[in-house]
Amino acid sequence: TLPDLSISANRWFPFKKEESNKKRWYEDISLGYSLTATNQLDTYDSLLFKPGALKRLRNGVQHAIPISSTFKILKYISVSNSVSLTENWYLQSISKQWLKTKYNVKGQIRDTAYLAIDTIHGFKAAHDFSYSTSLNTTLYGRINFKKTSAIKAIRHVFSPSVSYNYKPDFSDPKWGYFKSYVDTAGMKQLYSIFEGATYGGPSASKAGSISINLRNNLEMKVRSKKDTVTGDRNIKIMDQLNISTIYNLAADALRWSPIVVTGNTPILKNTNINFSATWDPYSWDVRNSRRSNIYQWDLDRKLLRFENSNWSFGLSHTFTSRSGKKKVAATTAALKDPNNPAGGPADANKALEAEKKDILENPQNYLNWNNPWSLTMNYTFNMTTVKNPVTKKLENSIIQSVMFNGDISVTPKWKVTFTSGYDFKSHQLSYTSFTINRDLHCFEMSFNWIPFGYIKSWDFTIKAKSSLLQDLKITKRKDFRDNLY
Repeated sequence: TLPDLSISANRWFPFKKEESNKKRWYEDISLGYSLTATNQLDTYDSLLFKPGALKRLRNGVQHAIPISSTFKILKYISVSNSVSLTENWYLQSISKQWLKTKYNVKGQIRDTAYLAIDTIHGFKAAHDFSYSTSLNTTLYGRINFKKTSAIKAIRHVFSPSVSYNYKPDFSDPKWGYFKSYVDTAGMKQLYSIFEGATYGGPSASKAGSISINLRNNLEMKVRSKKDTVTGDRNIKIMDQLNISTIYNLAADALRWSPIVVTGNTPILKNTNINFSATWDPYSWDVRNSRRSNIYQWDLDRKLLRFENSNWSFGLSHTFTSRSGKKKVAATTAALKDPNNPAGGPADANKALEAEKKDILENPQNYLNWNNPWSLTMNYTFNMTTVKNPVTKKLENSIIQSVMFNGDISVTPKWKVTFTSGYDFKSHQLSYTSFTINRDLHCFEMSFNWIPFGYIKSWDFTIKAKSSLLQDLKITKRKDFRDNLY
């Protein structure tokens, strides 16, 4: 591969004025530009400098120009537009044709046919573009209660959005990007002349759709004696209740996609309830087991046909020692302190900051040696309901399980961690593992054991504690794949 080239320009605003009392909508139009080019040759070294070697060279140049703008209409509606322009340059394309020939088998002449693919050398350019626009706004509703009520107010945030996407059909003969041949069955087969090219070619299908999404958020403000500043706290009743659907302008039939409703509510502490449901505006063709182009309203005067729903309930709680809670809080506060570490070389500070960030973002990768013991339990309940289109009956499928993991400090330098669970449907233990850890100051030793199951295995590791030295380690293991051979 030689050479490769990449050029990019910062996004700029060609119509923006240096000094303007009133900003015009076209001043927010921005443009970008990027160019990538590559040359690839796949051959043997003995043929590299032979005649015709350069004919096997695959190359391409891609230009990309993203154009976007954002402005407001009627003061409260945000409009976002984007145009993506892409142009690919190639020095070769392909041509396909179905050829008939004859071959000799023990003195008998027989007919056969094959697909011939020829490489045509010469400059070819492929233009590709797409357009999208979206409108969105946010509406707020609030109900205030009496001062004597425990509930101060309920707020509803409604965020509707509509987006439109369009991409032309580049298989139209006027573009010249697609050709066809007739096979032995007499069928017309369409192919792209840029098939197998470095950056590919434009798509053959037309795309045009309107997406509708209605997002809702419901919160409640209640009085709280624990909050000494404001005297109240917010409770999320419904978080991200979304209703969405898509209307496909390019489809010949069944243009409406099913309406999907999703949401979750963390109304109770340490719990999470997620739900989703699907309704279809079209009826069901029982004979062919597929969606029919007849609206459900035309069939039985029902606006939508229920398809399925899913409910999941999760409950988690962590038990830990009191001293562990205090030490964890102190450690977290120290990590979040911008003045820690103080002093020292700048490079060392940067390294420590990177490690602090990694600990805060990925606490599961680190052991808390300051905590004597901890136990986390997670209970999951999942129910899926599907309506049988033939019998018209609802069929439920329930899965529930409990998972638990924790750690125990046998001594200040020895810690045992474990993970396991129980599946109530299969009536058996789920994935189970035990890990013995030894603190070696700057290093850490661990022995991980999965005692049963398909991935039964063990591994022994000594590694550096620092995330910056994560590759400094030695490992000995018996993998579950070793049991297969």
